[in-house]
Amino acid sequence: THHTTTTMASPSEVDISKWVTVYPSYLDARKTIPQGRKIAKAAACDGPTVTEMEKVCTGLGFKCMIEASKVYPRLRDHYNPKTRGRLRVQLKDDEGNLVKEKYPSRRALFMALAKQIPLLPNRATTSSPSTSGPPLKKQKKRGKGRR
Repeated sequence: THHTTTTMASPSEVDISKWVTVYPSYLDARKTIPQGRKIAKAAACDGPTVTEMEKVCTGLGFKCMIEASKVYPRLRDHYNPKTRGRLRVQLKDDEGNLVKEKYPSRRALFMALAKQIPLLPNRATTSSPSTSGPPLKKQKKRGKGRR
């Protein structure tokens, strides 16, 4: 069940310990800052997944790797497959030079990811029907009352 995807040499040959760690919670608009969100709520996206983050990172030209067995420590539900995993991204090369001048910091990378994830093709099809419908009224459950 250990799923690692990489856009380069095998993980054993590369030292990823210096790479930037990105958990989905960092970019999730549904999280509060104490729950782990790292960017402004207005800039964050709704429920990002590790695979979506990887697609965007590779699209931006970064080398990245999914660590599927890892879980963000502040999460309460450690077994939820939608929130499991983290992404390692190479922001700087071995000499300490930026891989992409446009993204000089972790924060710049987080902002770019949060901006691009809602534009992914699978996002456009899944999120539009749920938001276009009228709001549903919740029915009140009636109990048996006092006996």
